[in-house]
Amino acid sequence: GYDIDPLFIKIVPDFFVSGHIHRATVNKYRNVTLLNCSCWVSQTDYQEKRGIIPEPARAIYVDLNTRKTKILNFEK
Repeated sequence: GYDIDPLFIKIVPDFFVSGHIHRATVNKYRNVTLLNCSCWVSQTDYQEKRGIIPEPARAIYVDLNTRKTKILNFEK
């Protein structure tokens, strides 16, 4: 037999959305728009111990016609 990688993406997407580091970021890689979503909670005790400073209350707005993005800050 042969091994199949379940994380391999056969069809290249227009967008790849992820999140875990509690920061909102936007980037592009080989014409794929990469969105890393923020969180909606402030700094936890665990994050403080590790020196992690989250950016809570951010949402990424995407214009689907142009792929232009804007990070909206709902904290302020």
